[in-house]
Amino acid sequence: MADCRGRSGHDGDVLRFNPAALVIAPAVTVAVIAGTPHAQGAVNTVGVSAGLQAAKVLSDSMTVGRLPERWTGRSLTRLPTHRKVVAMTFDGGANAAGVRPILRSLSRHDVAATFFVTGDFARGHRAEMRRIVAAGHRVANHSVNHPDFQDLSTRQRVRQIRTAGRQITAITGRTPAPWFRFPFGSYDQAAVRTANDLGYAVMGWTVDTLGWMGTSGGQSVRSVTRKVMAGARPGAIMMMHLGSNPDDGSTLDAKALPRTLTKLKAAGYGFVTLDEVLAARS
Repeated sequence: MADCRGRSGHDGDVLRFNPAALVIAPAVTVAVIAGTPHAQGAVNTVGVSAGLQAAKVLSDSMTVGRLPERWTGRSLTRLPTHRKVVAMTFDGGANAAGVRPILRSLSRHDVAATFFVTGDFARGHRAEMRRIVAAGHRVANHSVNHPDFQDLSTRQRVRQIRTAGRQITAITGRTPAPWFRFPFGSYDQAAVRTANDLGYAVMGWTVDTLGWMGTSGGQSVRSVTRKVMAGARPGAIMMMHLGSNPDDGSTLDAKALPRTLTKLKAAGYGFVTLDEVLAARS
């Protein structure tokens, strides 16, 4: 994808949004990091403790600043497995109204998740960031202040990614590498190369729940759950948001999460982390 401008992203910023095109992203990356028997389904459902171990394996398997070639050149929108598992991811760029209920739900279901946060979010919500890490979840890079990367120069892009990485590490004691998600899902191929050159694989999503739009945007707990279930497939990456809608104060993703996890389990889905799947492929 040479140009992806417009997505979701209630992170408290002006939105460029095309629901029809971006709620369910095409599964164009399944083969990107495939190639050994593990990609044929040898992925285990993991809880929080297993997710932490996977993160260590991934970190130990990589040379700092270098990525396996199969992780580069594109935004990954689906994990390489045929097993009935999904990855839960959460974006944070505005307030942290949904963090505590989200952590409670993940804990009750023993699900490990990845949290893509901006540097501004991390600095503004230090206690919440420490709770996320203490609960055993993965932190990842979502830029400093959620700009549209297609509006930035190469130098500005580098500064956004590097500075956010340092800020997140300083607060949590954990590196967000090698995961980066573009704000608004907006990027061009040059932006992907920049992220890759800095040691980050670009992670997109399969399903955007649109919970960030809030009740004022016509969404509900039911609609959030329905979108997740409609988009559930092996290796799907689910994207939810941590903050409340700035207009109506709703936290639909947080409220829908217990029901969503229950329904996914009832449908036979397990849960994996980005680290757990891709560490096995590195």
